[in-house]
Amino acid sequence: MKQKDLGLGLSTRRTRKQNLLEEMDQVLPWSELLAPITPHAPVAKVRYSGLAKNTAQLIKLFVLSNIWMARSRLLRRAKA
Repeated sequence: MKQKDLGLGLSTRRTRKQNLLEEMDQVLPWSELLAPITPHAPVAKVRYSGLAKNTAQLIKLFVLSNIWMARSRLLRRAKA
């Protein structure tokens, strides 16, 4: 249980991270971002995370980083 769940009226200031994630979700929702990747890197629920699963996670990470870098380049071009 967290303090904010107790309803004590504590401050609920938005952090920069929360603002950034909300803004990114408005531009491109997370589910749409992962949709082209998930068929190629499915995640199996197994106790042993073998080489195949680790490789799939690395590939997913690299694909997401490439998408993120391309997004930032496109946003820079759009502002100019």
